[in-house]
Amino acid sequence: MSAAPGSSGTRSHLSWSTGPHACPARMPALVIAETAIGRLLDALPEMDPACPQEDLVHRPGPFHRALVHLPVLFPAPAHTEGATA
Repeated sequence: MSAAPGSSGTRSHLSWSTGPHACPARMPALVIAETAIGRLLDALPEMDPACPQEDLVHRPGPFHRALVHLPVLFPAPAHTEGATA
């Protein structure tokens, strides 16, 4: 599903379901998601929230709790003396 014009994101999510409609690839997908998130956090350990926790907005839904956006601030790259752009 593509994003509506003028909006951002794909509205994608992780959902496994249950019973006869359960995701047949649940475990591989879970490992992929955990690995991706772990590597992101390892690569960018100094991310900081860009707003107070009270300002975060959750998407509505009876079976999930997901943020609309998670704004973060990245540290400025370290400049070394004599470096050129």
